[in-house]
Amino acid sequence: MTSVFLLFHTHHLSDGEDDDKILGVYSSKALAEKKIEEKYRKLPGFCETDGEFIIDEYKIDQDGWEEGFTTIKPRENKIWKLYSVKTIYRSKAVGRPKATDKRYQKNLDMIEERIVLIRARSLDEAIKKGEIEAKKYASSPPHINPYGQKVIAKYIRSIAAFEPFEDFTENKEVYSSTQLIPSAWSNKTITDRMLGLEHKNERQLRTKFLNKEFSGTVKKKN
Repeated sequence: MTSVFLLFHTHHLSDGEDDDKILGVYSSKALAEKKIEEKYRKLPGFCETDGEFIIDEYKIDQDGWEEGFTTIKPRENKIWKLYSVKTIYRSKAVGRPKATDKRYQKNLDMIEERIVLIRARSLDEAIKKGEIEAKKYASSPPHINPYGQKVIAKYIRSIAAFEPFEDFTENKEVYSSTQLIPSAWSNKTITDRMLGLEHKNERQLRTKFLNKEFSGTVKKKN
């Protein structure tokens, strides 16, 4: 055994603080996940939505802390804030289709951009929490599309965070970023780069990434 897996639970309190509990140390990630589903999610407190389970891998005989520490006095504690965190995901349809129609296009993937609100004490902490949230979001089991293919979504480790300067109310900015571009780019090129290429019959092309449980199955083959 070269690693152990630490399972702990974070409960987000109303005052902005977190209540962390170490639940156990396990020989594999799969065993820790099994404990979550078979035991802890069924217990009072742990089954509440305002909390999360986290599994961290630790290497045996390897230092986990490389520097010293300082004690921060209460008046110096950083204030909890809400950050907008943007993450990007890529969905691919894998396997040979059982049937196709005129809407089917083989060489097409789908990109998803999400922006979520993360409570943290700094931009770095917001990024770390955003990574955890993104991996959890992308861990959902793959679904089968109407063509009989498995659709797999993966977090591509693209993340950015933004600290809003105002409280969240209607018509307030929740995310902003800037990029340097060649002066020769047209507005259409900018739009294509930032928002994705526009396809004809895009609604039909998206059939490839739908869940057959909700959209049905394609019966015939072109």
